[in-house]
Amino acid sequence: MYLSFIVSRLSDYLSTITTWASNPQMEILRNTFARQAIPMTWDFAEGNPFASSSGSLELMTDRVCRVIDVLCGVGGVAAQRDAQAIEVDEPVVVCTDPPYYDNIGYADLSDFFYVWLRRMVAGVYP
Repeated sequence: MYLSFIVSRLSDYLSTITTWASNPQMEILRNTFARQAIPMTWDFAEGNPFASSSGSLELMTDRVCRVIDVLCGVGGVAAQRDAQAIEVDEPVVVCTDPPYYDNIGYADLSDFFYVWLRRMVAGVYP
């Protein structure tokens, strides 16, 4: 499951829709979904997945491991409820799906990741 997170992050950074982002310190690879739109690119930035730079396997693995370390001790409950009928006694997070409004079609976004995620996690989530 964790490997699928890394592959998803890598695919976001290593697609042909990536671009270069300049900041004052350096030029870095900007991921495909850096904005809430799928941009048209005239030329794509080509990152090296085996280097120690943005879009690399090392960096993506480190980011996923850091999140896992932070979230290991955190508990939570997910429930589908009617937002108008909820009585709130403690802090809650209300999340709606999809959060992309009209910027990225949810089907386009899910299709982008579905190809490899289906093969990687089909045994866990049939």
